[in-house]
This record gives sequence, structure tokens and C-alpha cells, in this order.
Amino acid sequence: MQIILRVLIISIMSDSHNHSHQNPLDSFKQINFAFYLGIGLNLAFTIVEFILGYFYDSLVLLADATHNLSDVASLVISMIGMRLA
Repeated sequence: MQIILRVLIISIMSDSHNHSHQNPLDSFKQINFAFYLGIGLNLAFTIVEFILGYFYDSLVLLADATHNLSDVASLVISMIGMRLA
């Protein structure tokens, strides 16, 4: 069984092995865009959820909006940490 697994792993690894050398700044820009997009969408969803929770007197929506706000804060802290690194 181990021999079959080794042969399978070697055949998978040797099929196609391409290297791409891209500029690290390009991937950094993509990561920043992903952070901005995640923060923006999550913040928009949080605001809408908070407004609807307040309008309908729904404690569940208000609690989830607060939880999403903590997610936004963690994304902002992560983005700041990545920029400082």
C-alpha cells in the first residue's frame, strides 16, 4: 500500500511543475484589495443588519451586527499588522 501511495505522489508531482516569478508587490496589492473589499462588504452588511435589527426590535440581528463589527475590527487590525510587517 505504501509503495502505491509513493508512486502516486511521485507521478502527481512530476506531471507539471511550473514556477512563476511574479513581483511581490503585485500580490501585496491583491491582498490589500482583498482586505479592503472584505472590510467594505462586511461593514456594509453590518450597518444594514444593525438598522434592520433596530427597526424590527430584533435582538438577534443586533447581536449579529455587533459580532460582524468585531470581525471588521479584526480585519482592520490584520491589515495594519500586515502593512507594518
